[in-house]
Amino acid sequence: MSKKVFKSNMVSYIKYKLQEEKWLDKDTYLLVFQDMVDEDGEIYHLEVEYHVDEDKFTYTRVYEHENIDAVCFVSNTFKNQFIEYVLKQIGKINEDDIVTSSTIVLSLKVVLPPNMTMGEYSKWLNSLEINIADSGGVKILEIEKK
Repeated sequence: MSKKVFKSNMVSYIKYKLQEEKWLDKDTYLLVFQDMVDEDGEIYHLEVEYHVDEDKFTYTRVYEHENIDAVCFVSNTFKNQFIEYVLKQIGKINEDDIVTSSTIVLSLKVVLPPNMTMGEYSKWLNSLEINIADSGGVKILEIEKK
């Protein structure tokens, strides 16, 4: 059986070939990709884990003697492919569903009390929770506050 290969339409020479996939435990699904060489000539492989209990994906470069958070090394194109693949594998989304990311801008117009400091206002802004209801058949997988 041939192994799944994830490709970019933009950069044809970057490919992730799936070597192994499995449940590590009841809450963690793992993807392991082929060995690659980093910018310093060091060999590593990428591991993507989906933590069901936290509904969170992690990306790790695994070297012989250390592991490095790889979230900044993996493009959004590949992240979306990995997310879509895993969620289909575990039955969380349908086989014909597509995962995509969109950035929207939220603008607030507020009235502040005269005694509120900028620090208090900043703290208030950081404590805001954003809830968007699923509608029209669209499922919200994640909302990331920037």
